[in-house]
Amino acid sequence: MKIQKRILLCSILMLSLMFAHQYENYLNGAIPSGTKTPHKGKMNLGLHLGGGMISQSFNQDGDLVDRSETANFSNVGFNFNYLGFNGAGVKFIMNDNSEYGDHSMFGVYFVWNEMYTDKNPAFIPWQHSYTFPLTRNVTEIASIQINGESYAYLIHYLDLLLSKKSILSLQIDLTSDNTMTHNGLMADYIYDINSSFSVSGGFNFYSIESSDKMELSVKGGYQFKNVSIGNLNMNFKLIPEFIYVVSANNANADHNFKLSLQTYFN
Repeated sequence: MKIQKRILLCSILMLSLMFAHQYENYLNGAIPSGTKTPHKGKMNLGLHLGGGMISQSFNQDGDLVDRSETANFSNVGFNFNYLGFNGAGVKFIMNDNSEYGDHSMFGVYFVWNEMYTDKNPAFIPWQHSYTFPLTRNVTEIASIQINGESYAYLIHYLDLLLSKKSILSLQIDLTSDNTMTHNGLMADYIYDINSSFSVSGGFNFYSIESSDKMELSVKGGYQFKNVSIGNLNMNFKLIPEFIYVVSANNANADHNFKLSLQTYFN
């Protein structure tokens, strides 16, 4: 079963790279998709606040059982993202969870649609020909720090641009140590009602050696565009999110709510 999961994740990764070409009408809605990056030479700053309550857990058979004690938890996070001028950028994330502890991540990412687009030959020989202009791809090489230990990650983001108002955003997480950290597959369908309002729904699947978890996610988003403070001009995205755990093995039913503020400098 685990081998089949790895084959599925790797297949999605390879297919997305084969069809890596950006659609000209790529949207900038209120909910950032997986491949959303700042403008070239600009940065993105984000703040996340959330929390939840754990009163039940899933046992090894996937059955939901009551815990002896109910635990409340809170979560605070911060992210920094900078994109350079040649399709490469850096990302830093710091997260503190009162129930599970803190972790941080530093990564270097590459936007396949923007790397060497003016070069001949292109970085990928078939990058501008024989491809569908409906995808955007970002690959990230990251190191995650958990309880003083470092774990290597390969993360791939794929956006399928379904229409001028909708995006199917996928994320694949592959780790070097599946005993302590998870492999993951996330999907999010984003619909832009207009340039200010967006909604989305999707799922998150995580798997480590001893457990796995499936979550459903619902988001809303509102965007404040072209906000000026002194010489700075930026877009603010306010994104509430509710996550519900639908099934798991050896994991908590940690349903939670999160509010994110994302700032993109123009």
